Parts: sequence; C-alpha cells; structure tokens
Amino acid sequence: QRSGPVVRSAPTMALLKIIFRCSILYFVVSQIVTSSERSEEIIFERYVARNPKIIGYYPFIIPPYKIGYVVASPCNTSVNLEGTCMTLTKCTSSGGQAFGSCGRNSRGVCCLNEKSCGDSTSARVTYFNNPGFISSYSGDIQCELTVNQQNTNICQLRVDFLTLELAPPSYDSEVSYGACKTDFLSLHDTKLPSICGKNSGQHVYLDFNQGSSVHRITVSTSGASAERKWSLKITQIPCNSTELAPTGCLMFYDATSGSVSSFNYDVGSPTSNDQLNWTRQITDLRYSVCVKPYPDYCSIEWTASGSDSFSMSNVTGLTIHFLICTYRKHGEYCIISSETTNLMLVWTKQEKWL
Repeated sequence: QRSGPVVRSAPTMALLKIIFRCSILYFVVSQIVTSSERSEEIIFERYVARNPKIIGYYPFIIPPYKIGYVVASPCNTSVNLEGTCMTLTKCTSSGGQAFGSCGRNSRGVCCLNEKSCGDSTSARVTYFNNPGFISSYSGDIQCELTVNQQNTNICQLRVDFLTLELAPPSYDSEVSYGACKTDFLSLHDTKLPSICGKNSGQHVYLDFNQGSSVHRITVSTSGASAERKWSLKITQIPCNSTELAPTGCLMFYDATSGSVSSFNYDVGSPTSNDQLNWTRQITDLRYSVCVKPYPDYCSIEWTASGSDSFSMSNVTGLTIHFLICTYRKHGEYCIISSETTNLMLVWTKQEKWL
C-alpha cells in the first residue's frame, strides 16, 4: 500500500521551532558562560558571602546551565586542616588534594592546598610547609612561596604561624645581638624586618596595596645547628569580610580577652637554659598590634602576664621609668618604656572599625 507524504500539523511545527530556537539559545548562553566563567563565579561567590542562607536554596536559584556549580566555601578535611569545597577538576588543576565530598548533594570535593619551596598559589587557603613536614629540616635552603591575589575582591592575607621554629637570634656580640643571622622568615613588600626563633601561634596580616597582586614569603636557613620546622596557614580575605584587619595592623585580635606576645617569645621557664637560648628580643622591629573593641566595653586593660614577662633590650626585672598618656586631635595613646630607644606605644586611634 502506497503511503502519501507526511503532513505535520501546525502545533507540531511550532513546537519543533521552539525546541530548535531554545537549543540555539542554550548553546549561545553556554558559550558565553564558558568564556566568562571565572567572572560569574566571583559575582556568585560575593553574593553568597553577603547572603549565606541562599546556599540552602541552591541549586534552585541558579540557571540550568550552572546546575553543576559548586559554591567555593570552607570545609574540613580528614587530616584536620581547612580546605575549600570545589569541583574535582578545579581542585586537580590548582594542585590541590581532594578529601571526601562536600557541597549541595555532594557535588564537590574538599580541596586541600599544601605548598612548599618554589611553589605558587592563588587558593583561598594554602598551607606553606618545610620540605618533609611534619619532620624537621636541618639543611641550608632558600624556600619561597609566591601568593597571588585570587581576585580583585581580595584585600588582605592572614598568615597564621601554626608551626614556626627557626634558629634563634644572634647573641655573639653587641653589634649583631638580636639579629637573625642564621635563619629568618621574610615577608616581602612589608615594613616588618626578618624574624626568627620560636614563633608558633603568632599571626600577621598583609595588605594587597593598590597595584600589587603578589606577596612572597621566604624562609632562609643556613648551617645544621638547628632543627627547623614551619607550617604557615595563608588565608585570602575578601574586601567586604568582617575578618578584615584595619590598614596598618600587622596583628589584629578580635576577642574580649587574650594574650599578645612579641616575636620569639618563649613561654619556658626563665631560669632554664632553653629560655636563655631562645627568648631574645629581635632587633629593629617596628609594627602595630591592634585590638577590636566590642560594644558596651569602655576601655582595654593591659597587664604583664608574669613577673618576668615584660622586658626590653634583654633586661629582666624591668622598672618602667615613665608612662605617658596624652590626647591629640587624632586619638589617645600611651607610651610604656624604660628608655628612649626601645618602647611600646599603646594607641587608641578613633577609626570606623572601633
């Protein structure tokens, strides 16, 4: 039996045209997204940072072509280190290591970035370790990590010295007393000179100044007289984050109470040989330590944590010769000192962050 030509009804033809046009539109949109994927991710991540509850509605609040998108958010790895939730592809391309699943419907992996000598990173969180960590390192090395600004919405780095044990400052002569001659940690493009000795538990903030998008952190060791070990946690802080430190603050404490100690301050017994070898003032340091006041608190009280906890120029049992408090147009400050060359300035400048 002979069949005639197939005649499609008008509604069927209209449906095919709609499907065809939608296919073209989907292809075009997909190509646009591919070419500007990073820009869109930055915008979306900023939105999530301002509206964290929106994650509960994900993926219903994003277009169909982004259903596989994974929000870059903090996560915990099985080795008790902080990672970032992202796709496996992005984790691998950044040189990270995947630990388990995370994100909406477990679409992402918890990506841990650990770097060492000669590496570079732009990850949200990076751990900078000595070769062979967690074992110590006893050789000569110039170990540098390059930290690139992840995007233009990053204003600062917070560097936590989880572990930082280097050779102590020199004590062999008056000229070099307190200088970091054997080992040192250097933070390039900052006013902080090199530091050395025992500094585990300390932290610093580094600003990304206008026109600068790179920070370099260097650990230099020489000789085999000390067992060195370091593990630094480097976190990139967005410009709109509540964790941002005021400009010019090398250290920033956001708590109602706590302890502040100088670099290379060891909490061992003052009479032990280890204390004599390690607790030594590092020369030529000049930096600011800031404390964020809380609402309904009227003042900040500073007290020495022990009878031997406050000294300058290697003088224990310090007698404070003067305490000057004054008020000027730009704020109130106190100077605590035993002499004119070594002093501590306690400054309470009125800024917006107060």
